[in-house]
Amino acid sequence: ASALRRLELLAIGTGSTSPELIRTQIASVIDIVLHVERGASGKREVVAVGELDRGRLVARHGDVGSW
Repeated sequence: ASALRRLELLAIGTGSTSPELIRTQIASVIDIVLHVERGASGKREVVAVGELDRGRLVARHGDVGSW
């Protein structure tokens, strides 16, 4: 949620459109959010996947692997 809020604030900062329209646009284009952490070895690891539906979290999956 924090990353989505940051995207919203970046767009609001441009002053080009209303916050509600920005929220609607962001919600309509993002379906999946990955939470990535860097392990002790420096390798990035996907620790959770969130599935969104119109901006609302509908499913969360943890411990999904590394790359």
